[in-house]
Amino acid sequence: MGQALGGRLSGVVLSLPEGEGVISRLGLKPDNLLISIAIPFNLEDEQQAMPSEVAALPMATSLSTVFSRSSLDRHADDRASGRAAESLRWALQRGRPVDIDIQGTLSDALLEGLEDLLTKAAADVSDVPPIVLSNILPPPHDLDLPIVKLMNHPTYVAFQSQVAALSLFSNVYVKYLPPSWDAPTPPTPSTPSGGTSEGNDSQQRMEWKRRIKMYLGPVMEAFGYERIIFGSSPNPASNSPSNASDWYEIARESLAELGIEQEFVDAVFYGNAKKVYGSK
Repeated sequence: MGQALGGRLSGVVLSLPEGEGVISRLGLKPDNLLISIAIPFNLEDEQQAMPSEVAALPMATSLSTVFSRSSLDRHADDRASGRAAESLRWALQRGRPVDIDIQGTLSDALLEGLEDLLTKAAADVSDVPPIVLSNILPPPHDLDLPIVKLMNHPTYVAFQSQVAALSLFSNVYVKYLPPSWDAPTPPTPSTPSGGTSEGNDSQQRMEWKRRIKMYLGPVMEAFGYERIIFGSSPNPASNSPSNASDWYEIARESLAELGIEQEFVDAVFYGNAKKVYGSK
């Protein structure tokens, strides 16, 4: 990422894989660019515990987990539902930000299960930390669907109402990630001097930006710029390759083209992450 983004990189939240001893093997040291380390946990585990190595880390930490269709199926079991809520409550009680990766399309049923989980988990927590949802902006999408039909398509209408519902949770944020659209992120065209130029935009890149802006609009309206956080890496379940630099450019241009002020763009691309993840 450092090589891809160069001087545009203001800070990083590093999400660790699951496994014992990962933290010690990384040999992490204080770094001005490393805002936070995300520690994974499983909603289905009956017992939760922070790795002992976390206490010695010289930077802030957060927690991360996955909510999926299979989670929803297990959620129908009262015991499994209660265990997931207890696991998330445990994470929230740590006082650290919690990332929830929503794997799969956010159907009405999945939304209902997620809302139920969030409500139950936060019920007895006096000071709920930020909860950051992934795979919502932009949501999984079929690029074969003509953009002229997208505006009135049932999936887009549902997306708007789902986003509005999630925004009612005041501590919920949305992560702005490379799309899971079964296609690589379009490359950023270069000028002869080695820079980039909007005038060189390919048709594919312009099409992506139009679609991204259609999803950005309702999220901006529901959440405001203060609760959107840029992310450079694709969702772990995504099959769509994405170069960090290409996604950075297309994501920033798409947001700026909505006509918002520069300070709001800067907040989405660094300020909000620093505010949410930066406290140890």
